[in-house]
Amino acid sequence: MPSVVAWIDDQLIWGKEAQKYKFRLSTGKNVWFSFKMKLGIDEGPIYHSSELAIAKNGYQILTPFDVTKIFFMKLHDAIRDFLKKNNQPTKVKFCITVPASFEFN
Repeated sequence: MPSVVAWIDDQLIWGKEAQKYKFRLSTGKNVWFSFKMKLGIDEGPIYHSSELAIAKNGYQILTPFDVTKIFFMKLHDAIRDFLKKNNQPTKVKFCITVPASFEFN
């Protein structure tokens, strides 16, 4: 699942759908990727030109933590929806691992 979040026409999209816009939109303004790599050090708000600097539709993005939180919430909801749709138990545990490529922080 691509770790990409985009804000288009007052809608938040993520994953494969957002990846289509990765290089068509402005990084840190209305598309965010590689945000998980910036989680090790809290530098405070770094997305100063973010279209979601002020919360819209329940989303606010100023920091890598904000984007990561939204991404994993969307992923969590999609997994639950998939399980429900396929008549599977929805009470599951999730495991998040560190990617093989990561910065020192």
